[in-house]
Amino acid sequence: MALVALSLLFVNTTCAFGPFSAIHLLTLLTAVFLPVGVLAARRHDVSSHARVMTMLYVSALLIAGAFAFLPGRIMHDVAFGTASKHPRC
Repeated sequence: MALVALSLLFVNTTCAFGPFSAIHLLTLLTAVFLPVGVLAARRHDVSSHARVMTMLYVSALLIAGAFAFLPGRIMHDVAFGTASKHPRC
């Protein structure tokens, strides 16, 4: 999950705040809560670990994945065979 979040920093075809967009906030969310979840697991706090990992999964994978498939995004073009231009910032 850390590698996926790190790779998201290099995807910048939709620019709202300089080279970044709102989806990049999920990288920050992952960077903060992934260590929290790992520490909970190391403390044998199963319920906290499960809650944090479920929140990360839903927010960083499902929500980000849904945004990635919006029309005009690269993954939409890859999945549905459309061709549009994706200028860099």
